[in-house]
Amino acid sequence: MVRDASARGSDPSHSGLRSCIGIEQAALFEDWGWGARVVRARRVPLPNGRDLGKDGPVDRLKQGCKLAFSLGFVLFSIAACGGHRLDPKSLPRAVDGLPALPSWYPEKPWTASQGQSRVYIEGKVVFDSDRSVLRPGSEKVLNMLLKFLSEHPEVTRMRVEGHTDDRASDEHNLELSAKRSLAVCDWLVEHGIANVRLIAVGFGKQKPIAPNELVEGRSENRRTEFHVAEIDGRLFLNKDPTGGGYVLDVLSLEERKQRAEKSAEPRRAPPQKAFRPTGDEVREVAPAPASTERVVPAATTSGKAGGQ
Repeated sequence: MVRDASARGSDPSHSGLRSCIGIEQAALFEDWGWGARVVRARRVPLPNGRDLGKDGPVDRLKQGCKLAFSLGFVLFSIAACGGHRLDPKSLPRAVDGLPALPSWYPEKPWTASQGQSRVYIEGKVVFDSDRSVLRPGSEKVLNMLLKFLSEHPEVTRMRVEGHTDDRASDEHNLELSAKRSLAVCDWLVEHGIANVRLIAVGFGKQKPIAPNELVEGRSENRRTEFHVAEIDGRLFLNKDPTGGGYVLDVLSLEERKQRAEKSAEPRRAPPQKAFRPTGDEVREVAPAPASTERVVPAATTSGKAGGQ
């Protein structure tokens, strides 16, 4: 702060303190007891060779204000954009939802006393993509299933379940899963298992065991399961033998042969009457007979004689 030497009332007791607020022509006020007078501030050299008007505290104050403004703008931008951030979403894991294997698998074979309807067989039945055609890699599982049915004659009915992922319509997946389970049953029938012991059921995407959002999860959901439905002709665990799915008939070899022969027969067109050309014919049409009915005129009514 600088006191103007040319101004009257240079007494320090007066409140004529001057301040520089970023401009050379700063307004300085002095209290003379009766008012205020505006005077010009002069550059006053400082001991280190610098003055208040150039690269002095005023310029540093300007730079500090600019820095503070920039920092405030950045903080405001961060606060304003913070509400538009998306909440983090945890990705599903492929192991979520997988049922735990029974304690006996694969050390002990299946028995009815364990209360488990599903028969666990190591491996997987594989099909062509979006088809019900068995692939060569399925023989191991199918042979194990064939061995199980041969060693357990008390299992009078077994349900073969087909399951798919969710990458198609419900109708398509339901039909595809049923056809795949039927393909497994047909293979068993071809290898000596009676068709009456097998139930082909499709569930489509109704019973996933893994998240369909992941490739691994969809692979787990495309599966074939085997469940014991009847023991010695009685319902096992008192449950619906079909499991509530979409059921297809499992035919015997003879029935399949007859159906194949019938479908191979050419379809005959329905018989049609032969066309007989008669040519143009001119026939005389007799005139309509004249009407013999008499037309009776409407009777006129008259008043009675001797009016009232």
